[in-house]
Amino acid sequence: MMEPQPLRLHWAWLVIVSVVLGYWTGALFLDVWLVLQANWIRRANGRGLGLKLTLWGVGIDGVSLLISLLAKIPHLGGVLSHVLASAWMGLPGWAVTILYVATICVMYRDLRDEPIGLPLRPVMTFFFAPYYFQYWLQDYSFTRLRSPSLTGIPLIENEQSL
Repeated sequence: MMEPQPLRLHWAWLVIVSVVLGYWTGALFLDVWLVLQANWIRRANGRGLGLKLTLWGVGIDGVSLLISLLAKIPHLGGVLSHVLASAWMGLPGWAVTILYVATICVMYRDLRDEPIGLPLRPVMTFFFAPYYFQYWLQDYSFTRLRSPSLTGIPLIENEQSL
């Protein structure tokens, strides 16, 4: 069976692109990137909960963005559209935050477990999740983690060969 290859974008480019595009799209670019990472995890280990949670979060985020944009159009109801936008924005903000934390926890578990087995740290994951995941996935290989060490120094397979 051929193992799926993760996205090879360097994590620093991900930071730059997400900051630049984040100015116009909010966090939608980073949400889409998290969907791509969750989809790779699903293909790599067969667990799809992280992908489902991410898609729910992106869906709620997209609806929130659409409602906020509609509220800015003056002829769509004026005060009524602003009331609708205000009422909608409170609930999804909490829902998206809870879904994001749940998604990160599930993806953290899936990336640490076999067959992926990355040595992730919880604090870095909590604060920098999409960037930290990409840091580890940019040059990830199933075979590299099984043979040489993460430092790039080959493991000694047979001590008699020394």
